[in-house]
Amino acid sequence: MKKTIKIVYDKIFINNTDFIPLSQTNLPIGSMEFKKQESFFLDIHVQFNKEENILNAEITNYSSNNKKKFLLQQLKDPSIKIEFFKINWSYFEHFLSIYKKSDLLYLLDKKTINQVSNLAPRIEEEALSPIKKAPPIHNDRHHLEKTIRTNHKVNFSKKLSVRKCFKDIKFIEKAISFSYMLPPPFLYPLDIEVKNNHILANYEHIKNYIAQQIGKDYIEVEITIIMNDGKIEYTATSKEIDLITSDIIDSIKQFRINYILKLKDINSPTLFSLAEIFSLVDKNINNKPNSLLKQNELEVMSSILNGNIRNKLQIEYLQSIHSQKLKFTLQPNFGFLFFVEGKHKNFYCWELLNTHATYLWSQKNSSSTFLFMREVEKTINYIQINGRKKYRKQQKLDQVNLNLEFYVIYHKKANGNLNESFLNWREKICNLIN
Repeated sequence: MKKTIKIVYDKIFINNTDFIPLSQTNLPIGSMEFKKQESFFLDIHVQFNKEENILNAEITNYSSNNKKKFLLQQLKDPSIKIEFFKINWSYFEHFLSIYKKSDLLYLLDKKTINQVSNLAPRIEEEALSPIKKAPPIHNDRHHLEKTIRTNHKVNFSKKLSVRKCFKDIKFIEKAISFSYMLPPPFLYPLDIEVKNNHILANYEHIKNYIAQQIGKDYIEVEITIIMNDGKIEYTATSKEIDLITSDIIDSIKQFRINYILKLKDINSPTLFSLAEIFSLVDKNINNKPNSLLKQNELEVMSSILNGNIRNKLQIEYLQSIHSQKLKFTLQPNFGFLFFVEGKHKNFYCWELLNTHATYLWSQKNSSSTFLFMREVEKTINYIQINGRKKYRKQQKLDQVNLNLEFYVIYHKKANGNLNESFLNWREKICNLIN
């Protein structure tokens, strides 16, 4: 497939308006800059790697006149990446204002390598020629061996240190993988794998969570490449990947629960299901939903109450008598909305973490549970906007939500004894609902 592109400093335009930033290419932007005041039209031949959303591009014309074709092109996916290869240095050099040639070697056409062969490569190279036997390759949890046939017959070894962002690696069964363009004298892409028996392929869906647990958004991979009589062998290790253990899922689940308590400034809706709460967490951390991390209401509540929570006993009791799916609130504090079936009427009970009172509502006129919940939701929204103190004052004056009966039961310390305070609170709750 042929395309025409226009390079303007730090952007690659597909047409007059749509572009891909250089950061979405394999060009070493820290080691080169295009001339700022100029633009360059190039014809490229591309092959689309659908799995990795990458266009592999070879420049076929360094001074294109296909500007009409350029105007008609469309950029369907702005997140697509472009990886260039076989660049002709004698043409490409004229587009640059500054550059570090040694960092561009992996991009160049082999025929033009000699033009910069007097420059030292970035990587450490240990000449092993002539040799008869390469050092042994160990294949265990930390090492993965690959053998590739090439046309090169020279024997030598190279050591590379490669940094890859988590977004650019792929989780496969018992390993992670990424594509890497080998430096001279290889000059072709190689799929590198770093082995770890704890990794599952579906970790691909939670890679941002894994990055958060490791504490970095990238990994560093140490690669040793050995060539012997036309065969390439490599080992690849990464300290970051070694940190992924069998406990990683439990750690991520706990992190998600802890993160719930940090969610703020959520204006709509007022009430959330547990799925909606975790959807917000996933959007903030993982940038996408996931189906791997399944957590239920009891697990979430037990984890939250495991800390120093003032009204822990009250929340546990309401959880033991509620009869519907829990609803959650984020404002003014994180809280639970329980539905309790009473002897003569039903109640919604709102309990916020580390507060001194339980708010309860029942219906003055019996209607559907759905309409009941909607009335309670309106009331909680009013409280979130105006505050609990104003609500209680307005409620006494019958100025808010006349369809609901409102009750407040305090759980103050009784002579400093939290257990006695709970018993007094529970007795009032039982008298009300029964």
